[in-house]
Amino acid sequence: MNKEQLKEYLTTVSIFAPTQEQQDYVFEEFNKLDIKVIDIDKLEYYPSRIFISKDIKYNSFSNYICLADNTKLIYLSDFKKLIKELEVEVKDFEVNNDGFITKINNYNSDKEIYFIGDYEVVNVSIFNLMTVDLEKYIKLGFIATNKEVLEKKLRHIEIEQKIRNVADRLNGGKVIDWNNLSQNKYKIYFDFKNNKLFVIDNTECKNQGNIYCLSNKFLEECIKEIGEQDLIKYLKGE
Repeated sequence: MNKEQLKEYLTTVSIFAPTQEQQDYVFEEFNKLDIKVIDIDKLEYYPSRIFISKDIKYNSFSNYICLADNTKLIYLSDFKKLIKELEVEVKDFEVNNDGFITKINNYNSDKEIYFIGDYEVVNVSIFNLMTVDLEKYIKLGFIATNKEVLEKKLRHIEIEQKIRNVADRLNGGKVIDWNNLSQNKYKIYFDFKNNKLFVIDNTECKNQGNIYCLSNKFLEECIKEIGEQDLIKYLKGE
């Protein structure tokens, strides 16, 4: 039951809430649901079960809260169950902090999302992706709720491949040997404090995600190929 369905259902019931604390709880949940509250005790006349559809009438004398005439009575415990079900309502998909979809719960959803297909960002509904191996795309981070997120990912993939190509060209067919402690391996390093690019060498420690080259001209050639500012944005994750 979604929010609108719950609001519609509540127009057909009266909620038994005998204490002030219980009544305050119900009113608080009504406010979250954007349902109008009318306290009939504050009116100049007593309407006596003259109810306006989809408005809440509260009668403190008989300790019930009612949303419509000719309603059935439900207890507060039943109302709490309905609210709890609403709070755990299953979303069509789950998204991480970066905007990438990590899980799809409703493959029949008509909500539109973005995915990377044929090296471009495509806008399409989940339902229309039924012929695609969605789990593979999720693992690769190729599906998101935001177009800019995927466009940025494509830029990073392109720049990263250019860096690899530069390294391969400069290596000239030589293999990087991490067991050879006399072989210098160079990587590009960005100093956030000074906002500068550096190239540093290493012989025995391989860091996750880094691209290594056997030439100390690695940074110089990457700047020529990619551009200094685009290289900085890539290393900063922008």
